[in-house]
Order: sequence, then C-alpha cells, then structure tokens
Amino acid sequence: MADLSHIPAKKEKYHKGINIADIIELVEHKGLTHGEAAKILGCDRSNVSAHLRNYGYKPGDLKKYQHLRADILSFHQMRLLNYLTDEKLKKSSAMQIASMYGILYDKERLETGKSTTNVAYADIVKAKEIEENRIKAFEDKYGLLETDDPLNKGTTN
Repeated sequence: MADLSHIPAKKEKYHKGINIADIIELVEHKGLTHGEAAKILGCDRSNVSAHLRNYGYKPGDLKKYQHLRADILSFHQMRLLNYLTDEKLKKSSAMQIASMYGILYDKERLETGKSTTNVAYADIVKAKEIEENRIKAFEDKYGLLETDDPLNKGTTN
C-alpha cells in the first residue's frame, strides 16, 4: 500500500460531497485503489466507486483521452460534416454548425502543435525594421557606439 501520510484527509462522509477532481487525482495520477483514496477522503470505498461510476469513469480513460485528443477532435469534425445535410441545415443554423466545426478544427491544430493563428511575415520584418531605425536614432542622438554596448564585451573603440 502506498504511503498516504502526506495527503490530508477530508471530513465529508457522503460521496455527493467528494470532489471528482480529488478522486481522479488520487486514482488516476497517484495510482491508488478506491479503498486507499476513500481513506484519504474520509469516506467509504463504495462512495468513491459510486462517484466514479456516476461520471462514467473507468481507470485509464483520462490518459487514453489525453493521448488521443487530436484524433477524437478530428472524429467529431467528421461527424459534424456528415451532419450537414439539406434537411439538417434547414433545422439548424449553418453558422452554428460552421462555428462548431471551426472550434474543433482549431483545437485539433492546437493539440497537434500546429498554428492556430497566422502571422504575416512581412509585418514582422517591417516591425523589426522600424525598431532598428528607432534604436539607431537613439544611438545617434546620445552618441552610443556599438563598442559601448555592455552586452558586446571585449570590444574596444
């Protein structure tokens, strides 16, 4: 059995008062049994089990979802596109359906490390040029030479 002495116990005795996040932290992340988690939470093992059952939770679900999240989002995008029939569009706002698809698409890109916002490279180059000109003007005005730069150590005039 794991050493549980460092985790404070809760006083609540009924599963309705147990925070599901606390249960998942103990069971999923710390690898404790329902009985060990119940001891820490100050309730009976059956309360922990009932609470997880009420949420439809099974061990490993969370890790599996996190691992497959981008694929799950892609799957729901596909479902939304398949939902776009003439009959359904008449009943639902096209904007609602398109917005839902767009949100899922952005979240999938985020999950796979792809950009969710496009930045114009020309704007970055122009901003850099403006800042370089401002620095040059400041240096010219105050007589700062490149060799006076404290970050450019080891150089001399």
